[in-house]
Amino acid sequence: PLQNVVEQLPGQKLASMLLPRRVGSRRMLWSYLSCALMANPRVRCFSPWHCSAGSNEELVSNLRRGNILQSNAVQAAMLRTDRAAFVPKESALSAYQDAPLPLGFPGATISAPHMHAAALEYMLPAIMAKSGTGEVCRILDVGSGSGYLLAAAYHLGATVCGPEHCEVVGVELYEGLADQSVRNLHAAGLGEELARGLVQVYAGDAWEGVQARHDGRHSQFDFIHVGAAASEVPEKLIELLRPGTGTMTIPVGPEHGPQVYMMVRRNEDGSTSEERLFGVRYVPLVRTERR
Repeated sequence: PLQNVVEQLPGQKLASMLLPRRVGSRRMLWSYLSCALMANPRVRCFSPWHCSAGSNEELVSNLRRGNILQSNAVQAAMLRTDRAAFVPKESALSAYQDAPLPLGFPGATISAPHMHAAALEYMLPAIMAKSGTGEVCRILDVGSGSGYLLAAAYHLGATVCGPEHCEVVGVELYEGLADQSVRNLHAAGLGEELARGLVQVYAGDAWEGVQARHDGRHSQFDFIHVGAAASEVPEKLIELLRPGTGTMTIPVGPEHGPQVYMMVRRNEDGSTSEERLFGVRYVPLVRTERR
């Protein structure tokens, strides 16, 4: 049956030649099917987790071919943000695998590239809404980890709105990881943006909100990305969304149970509307007392 599937896909001569007469395991079966689908130029959508590559350019290309990455602006931002600069040295050989990687702190990981691509695509409309207005687009990344999404979000915002009209803020529970992310961002060429406050990282518990800067500019955000699963949508984060336009993406659910990736919008009157997007599995959004 697998041979028939492959032969029915146009342009699959190479995959068909590689196909053994007997497939010894389900993993092999999926591997060969993935090969067949990815080799077919008519097939735009294949499963995430199968976009792994040997370089950042190839990884981004696979995400684009898989229709996970859909916009030119997000593609450009991910091309400018090399994932290898944001993973620990011991994980360097796995930097371009489409899978989460540990960051050396309890429960802390860098998310799989396909989830970062999805987050940036959901972020893009909020950024575009600020384009041409002269206002600063403010983005908050909760559980900012090693700083990858901060870098990509800044590049995305700077491309769409201009480098002076984008401000990204990261909140990370572990102070040591927050410090490491600052070093990563410097190494990735964002030292000037850090010095000017366009990119910022704080150590803190996002369940308690984000302390505003002295000028109050962090009182509200246009987009909030949460990179860990909350048992419920934190009220403190809802309060940080700009009424009428503020949007948040957040995985919600128990640590060892079903979780759903949700989009939360704050309405003009302060109420919220929620949209369930798809099922996920994330590490928990840890509170200070659980450290």
